[in-house]
Amino acid sequence: MGNQPPTPAPDDAEEVRRASALSPEQEALADDMAALLREQMERDYPQPGTTRRDGHPKALGVVRGTFTVDAELPGELAVGFFGANRGKSFDAVVRFSSASGTPQPDTARDLRGVAVKLFESNSPAKPTMELKPLNQSFLLLSCPTMPLGTVESFHTLVESRLRYGSMAVAAARLLARGELWRLIHIASYGVAPDSLLDLTWHSTTPYKFGDAAQVKYKLVPAPDSPRPAAPAGARGDDYLTDGLRNVLVDQGRALAFDFFVQLRKPHMSLNDAGLLWSEDESPPRKVGTLRVPAQELQPAEVSERLAVSPGQAFPENRPLGGINLARERIYQKLSAFRHERDGRPYL
Repeated sequence: MGNQPPTPAPDDAEEVRRASALSPEQEALADDMAALLREQMERDYPQPGTTRRDGHPKALGVVRGTFTVDAELPGELAVGFFGANRGKSFDAVVRFSSASGTPQPDTARDLRGVAVKLFESNSPAKPTMELKPLNQSFLLLSCPTMPLGTVESFHTLVESRLRYGSMAVAAARLLARGELWRLIHIASYGVAPDSLLDLTWHSTTPYKFGDAAQVKYKLVPAPDSPRPAAPAGARGDDYLTDGLRNVLVDQGRALAFDFFVQLRKPHMSLNDAGLLWSEDESPPRKVGTLRVPAQELQPAEVSERLAVSPGQAFPENRPLGGINLARERIYQKLSAFRHERDGRPYL
């Protein structure tokens, strides 16, 4: 029995049910956010052909890698994508980014992100633009939770900023709901690290893990990961990119990251990604490895063509929780707008 995935407690069934689909009210909020964000993108990038993402528009580096599922997974971890592909390796395109909707110098404190998109082959010599998506991706942040972790709180911020032009409105609304801590957490999570290789990455949002379990993902640099050389002078506007290039190009060294799943306990929230899942109660368990060989960074066109969404997942590993499902809905609309407006094929 110890190797079986945890079964939701009877009083947890409603939490799982609500996490599995958006309510009509949440769908309306998600669609309103998509419309507001699209209008902002049109204002920020009035010339077709230049449209960048509404969030994470600044790429800090895009690289090719290989994602390998551990061969000796115990039964409770051999689920969905991981169970079907034990011991297999896949091409991956990895995009590091800064979250701010307005690109800014790397010296500014910000949330950082990493998107890992998997492809069907494991052929390093195959040109990047010819890779065929596997329909499995992982999106992670440099913080353990997503403070605006409900559809309602995220809509409050987007509407206050884009419809009313005031973060004070967002603060007042969240304060009235006893949720001002969300903005405080966002501010506290901003980082200007010495290197991208200093960061631990978290999905922050939950995913199915078969019919009876749920997980969050975590990506951690391997213990012996190389370090970029210290810059000779002051940090430049793109020092995080420079550090990544220093390791992969100047030093000619490879990177490795361990990939973990954290199995949920029944009392851990599925519907508010702002609430932490304790690693003391449920330690993350390794299920794979991401390797990035020495290489030149991918050109900007790869970054702009890359389309990554929480919804790119095997059926047994689909996203859960209102904010995750809303992200999927919003991403689909905005990615289609961006790619079609600029005549840019998907990768």
